[in-house]
Amino acid sequence: MTSQHADVEGRARAALNSFILRALRVEGHSLATDRAALHRLSQFPFTVQVNYTNGTAAWIQEFPPEEQVESAAARVRPLILNDDPTYFAKFFKAAGYFLHAAGAPEAIMKELRGLKQEWEEIQPKGQGVRGYFLEQSTAYSQQSQRATDNVLGFAWIYGDVVHNDTDRLAQTRAFGVTERFRAAVPLVAQIMVLTIATLNFARLLYREGLLPLEDGIFETPVIVTETTFRQEGQIYLGEPDSSDTPMVLPPPGHALGDGWKPIHQVLALSTTENTAPEQGAVNSAQLHVQIVDPAGTVLAAVDLNRLESTRDAEGIRVVLEETNRVFLVEDHYDPAVASVKRTLQLTGLAGQPADVVLAALKFLANCRTPNVARVSLRHTSPAEGHTDPAWALDPPDEFRRELDTLTMAVEALATIQQHTSVPIHVPNLSGAISEEVNRWLFAARLLGGDEVSGIYPEGQSLWVGLDDEVDLPDDGTVGIELPLTVPIGGQRVDLGTMVVWLSNATLVERRRHQGRIFHVLTTPDRSYRYRLADKETGS
Repeated sequence: MTSQHADVEGRARAALNSFILRALRVEGHSLATDRAALHRLSQFPFTVQVNYTNGTAAWIQEFPPEEQVESAAARVRPLILNDDPTYFAKFFKAAGYFLHAAGAPEAIMKELRGLKQEWEEIQPKGQGVRGYFLEQSTAYSQQSQRATDNVLGFAWIYGDVVHNDTDRLAQTRAFGVTERFRAAVPLVAQIMVLTIATLNFARLLYREGLLPLEDGIFETPVIVTETTFRQEGQIYLGEPDSSDTPMVLPPPGHALGDGWKPIHQVLALSTTENTAPEQGAVNSAQLHVQIVDPAGTVLAAVDLNRLESTRDAEGIRVVLEETNRVFLVEDHYDPAVASVKRTLQLTGLAGQPADVVLAALKFLANCRTPNVARVSLRHTSPAEGHTDPAWALDPPDEFRRELDTLTMAVEALATIQQHTSVPIHVPNLSGAISEEVNRWLFAARLLGGDEVSGIYPEGQSLWVGLDDEVDLPDDGTVGIELPLTVPIGGQRVDLGTMVVWLSNATLVERRRHQGRIFHVLTTPDRSYRYRLADKETGS
């Protein structure tokens, strides 16, 4: 390889890496949590409500909060800037370079050109219509203002959000920030959809060995999901040092010397027994909490450790942590009004065994009225514990939905754990239902004995690799064994074999592709079914 070729290849690799890392940040944004909802958002969604009584109609669009869309716009903006290393055109030029060198099939090249064409339709300086235009006229005059949604949307991005582009703002001033935002939402969503589609295409090319990417690039952490930073160790306090002499620390295990005291000795606070209701139990370092329904049935239970217990002029503050560090609870007791304010924070799901995290999430899911909590000292009789009404958390709907989504994902992992000797730990869940989580849910359903149905797209067919001489049975029933493997974090877990069943299948043709013979099949309703292989013994 000449130095010139090496330089070109180096720039191409850099362009691929830059785009992929930025695309991973886009994929990790909260707007991309529900991919179907994101796609709908990119399609100018609206509903029409008709009032048949008075003949009026309302055109309604429901969009996410502006702050959420603003952060999404900031993540996608570099991808459409010509001079940015992440610029989409640089990615496609680099991908084309490597695909041509690898002799990629025409189908792959066609997909690359199609994606590039969709990107090129994003025109930051374009005056055309993407979905609609607005025209505003002044009453009793011939004056009017007109602006397309593309102009309005990019005016919001470059005028209201990331810059103060006075020309764009002046061009759209008559319509205001509301109309600029309304036009920007589908635009931002479309760029996100394109970004994720291109990222998934890159994943496919990498798996096929067509792109020379760094190993593990798709698993590179690019977003911060845990914003509580906790470091444990020993802390010592001493008098302020006013000298300019650098501090010299002794070797590990040796005393710091005179004037230094452990923090717990300096900040030690006296406690009294009856400072608050049941304060004796709260002051214990180890607690056991059960959630009980009105019939007295124990629905869930966890063990908690007390991390802090402090008192000041405003009252008493107690911090409790679930023993596996899945969540933290912070209580503020105000003795003046005898009330407790309780706040909850999920802290440590990643890296924990699936069943451990599931138990904690199910506990939180049951912390709602009319259930009550029974608190006792650990290793004592729970029946002798006291009722703590503050555990009826009844969190907001948004948190409840997030909790339900997490529980569903972790429950699938716990089901998978029951069918493998490989330890299953919860990976970093930056969001909610991703492609990987959908694979867990799919596998869990199969492992639970369910049959999972699917439908292939209209106008397409199913390609099955079989020997040339294989014919279809008379009834058109075909069973195809496939390995059932799921990605969990950085590992792939083998769960045996599943069978894809086709009913009333029709052989369209036999086709040779890349040295293999494929049977091209269709079914009357475009459907197929998945089951575990052992469910079909003797079929």
